[in-house]
Amino acid sequence: MDLKDMLYFCTIVEEGQISKAAKRLNISQPPLSLRLKELEEEVGCSLISRSSGKWKVTKEGQLLYHKSQQILSHIEGLAESIRHIGSEFSGEVRIGIGTHCISYFRSIVPTLIEKYPRISCRTVVADSPTIERYLQERSIELAVLRLNLSHNCYTTFNLPPQHMVAVYSNLVEPPSHEGQVTFEELVKYPLLLSRRWANADGFRPIVAAFQAKHLRPQMVLDTQTPSLLFELLYTTPAVALIPNTEIPPHAAHIFPVRDIEHFVVFQPVLAYLNDSYLSPQTTAVMELLKEQCIE
Repeated sequence: MDLKDMLYFCTIVEEGQISKAAKRLNISQPPLSLRLKELEEEVGCSLISRSSGKWKVTKEGQLLYHKSQQILSHIEGLAESIRHIGSEFSGEVRIGIGTHCISYFRSIVPTLIEKYPRISCRTVVADSPTIERYLQERSIELAVLRLNLSHNCYTTFNLPPQHMVAVYSNLVEPPSHEGQVTFEELVKYPLLLSRRWANADGFRPIVAAFQAKHLRPQMVLDTQTPSLLFELLYTTPAVALIPNTEIPPHAAHIFPVRDIEHFVVFQPVLAYLNDSYLSPQTTAVMELLKEQCIE
């Protein structure tokens, strides 16, 4: 087995079809099929099951895929490290950001520009399961997302915790007091929520708290885009329930904000694969996140 075998097999797994893999590799399909067959003969087991027209990577194939990805990542990283010896940090860093964790990356951008002007970040913003999948596929190098990862193959660093707050539109009258608001007070308003939090542990306890008090909240909107909630607060007489860290700086001075009596805490983390190679520029960005965000 050589590096080309590993590359070919990883491409087949990622594309899900030999024909698609051959197109991506810019080779014809028959030689690639033969290469897969020879690889299976070499390792002495089936790597991909093709029963009843269904395509499935076997346990042995999954192990080979992850080990091959690890080796290919380090080989690519070695070449990059050699190219950048003696030079300042430069190059691209691929980062995945959970929709409810944007503020953690936003906080380091000014320092990043000032300290490492030749580093460029390519970011993708999505829900946590999608970000974790991108990390597993190695299409990103770092991830900033909420804890409860489905695998234990990551190195993680805790970021400052989050809790839910109520943000009031200026078109409604907020409670006169400055302390925590009760559920009896919240139930008086139309509520706006982020759908990404509806699938998270933070949403269910809040709903349960309403139910425990025999209250029926008027939840008029949920959205996959948290930033939309703030746009709606300008024109909609309602209250948005969001993580405290995700209030844009300008919005904090425009809309009244109150803590909620049911104090649910969430733990965002900075994560990367244990066996992945981290380029010098990736390590530099990671250190900025750790310095500015980690308690």
